[in-house]
Amino acid sequence: MTKIHIIENDGARSLTLKSAMEKSGNVFTYSDNGRQAIEYFKSNSPDDLVLMDINLKDESSADLAGQITSSYGLPVIFLTENSGIPIPENIRQVKNYGFIYKNSDEYAVSTMVKKTLELLELQNKSAERSIEIKDFESAECGIIFTDSSGTIHSVNSFVEKLTGYTKYELLKMNLNALGLWNNPAEFGNSDMKFPLKCKDKSVKQITVCTADIDKNHVMIIIRRPQNDNKLNESQLRLFFEMEPDYCYVIDVDGKILNANSSALNILGYSRDELIGQPVITTVFSPECRDKAEKLLNLADKCHTENKELTIISKNGEKRTILLTSTGVSTGNEENNYAVLIQHDITERKLFDEKISNLLNQQELIMREIHHRVKNDMNAIQSLLVLQYNSTRNMETKNALRDANSRISIMRNIYSKLYTHDDFKKISLRDLITELINEIQMSYETTAVIQHKVELSEIYIESKFAFRIGIIINELITNSYKHSFTGRPYGDISTKISRNPDNSINLVVSNNGIPVDDKILSRENFGFGLNLVNTLAVQNGGSFTISNDNGSIRFEIIFISD
Repeated sequence: MTKIHIIENDGARSLTLKSAMEKSGNVFTYSDNGRQAIEYFKSNSPDDLVLMDINLKDESSADLAGQITSSYGLPVIFLTENSGIPIPENIRQVKNYGFIYKNSDEYAVSTMVKKTLELLELQNKSAERSIEIKDFESAECGIIFTDSSGTIHSVNSFVEKLTGYTKYELLKMNLNALGLWNNPAEFGNSDMKFPLKCKDKSVKQITVCTADIDKNHVMIIIRRPQNDNKLNESQLRLFFEMEPDYCYVIDVDGKILNANSSALNILGYSRDELIGQPVITTVFSPECRDKAEKLLNLADKCHTENKELTIISKNGEKRTILLTSTGVSTGNEENNYAVLIQHDITERKLFDEKISNLLNQQELIMREIHHRVKNDMNAIQSLLVLQYNSTRNMETKNALRDANSRISIMRNIYSKLYTHDDFKKISLRDLITELINEIQMSYETTAVIQHKVELSEIYIESKFAFRIGIIINELITNSYKHSFTGRPYGDISTKISRNPDNSINLVVSNNGIPVDDKILSRENFGFGLNLVNTLAVQNGGSFTISNDNGSIRFEIIFISD
């Protein structure tokens, strides 16, 4: 049973969502603003999930969502009026788990919530794996695994803190860059003092001791001078054995000289079984052995970083690893060797695959929503046509035709969203071209009307496509209905372009009958022009009308993300 809290200004919307979720066995609580929600979270047991209106009145949804996720650790799904999942810039900065269309049916809502919780569970499991504490990492001293050339192969977090370098920066360095001798064999097993060169150019006095791992590899311990606790060679070997990555040393012929406990455990071999065996055929799975052999060409003294390969255990189990290897020259070709470090990413890939599948399912849910809404609109249009055919009152017929035209816009957009690869965005040029064609066919007029179109290729989120489509429908329809009465011909022009500030500029003009002063002063706006003005203002835009040199000009400035 999932406990869900909804933050929504519109109580009716909340009741709709409540009904959908409670049918799936969820527990529902409600706040109509951010202040109430925060007070609720302070005094009640934790919820599992928060559904929040993306456009709360008189407060920032982004700020509130950020506070909820950071202070209470709750995942947030945004509720949106629009099917195209709008993502304003401030919302992008907030960690969220998706978007739900407010008019979705109970199946879509409950499925989206379920998939979000599954996604959250997978992410939590992945996070738990990433913070497992290893003795190697938690040691209160710096540990460096190196070879006889001074190349650094592994370090713990203490070394990162001490030097200021990241682990990945250190793995590209030589001991010499830190102020240590190139040949670690010259250190000896007793404490020696060195000036350690740090990333910020400072120098720290440290104490170093070493222990041999094998004939070519050394474990170096770094301590500050005031630390008098000494680690003996057996303790140093223990750190090598506890390294979580799979580590191997191979000779010039590709045979294994040594391997740590992590490698032995995952492969299922004893040390005696593994040493002396060819690493290519023993460790790597058949399908990637050619690739591994090229990466481990010691004759080229190659260096490989984070190459994805597959290894196979003694019992046939396969695991995915990232291979980092370094070929080392000793001056005698026969004694060349390489150090292999394999970082296991098997679980991570499985988690990534599951997360990807869940996200794909969310997209499929959205497509299904679009498809259902489009079918519902088809049914509504059919009813309007039946009503249109059954009435003789011309005023009623005109109203029904206008309503049918507006619904047709939304149906066309849903159809495009459903069939397009990117169901969040839509081509404005394609939409407007189809819209103009439909208007031309639906309105009978005795005038010969030429329609000139200049449309830039603009892709916008469906939220804006709905609004622009309705605006253009109103303006062009108005031109056909009123501008050419009693005239034999006329011209209509539709232009749309994107301005440098990313706003959209729309101009619809015609050379028909001029509009009267009451319309110019907005005293006598009908339903259609009021709708146009409202949609423009809602998006921070403007709507102007003018009689310009015999032409009627409607201009919209429309803000679009």
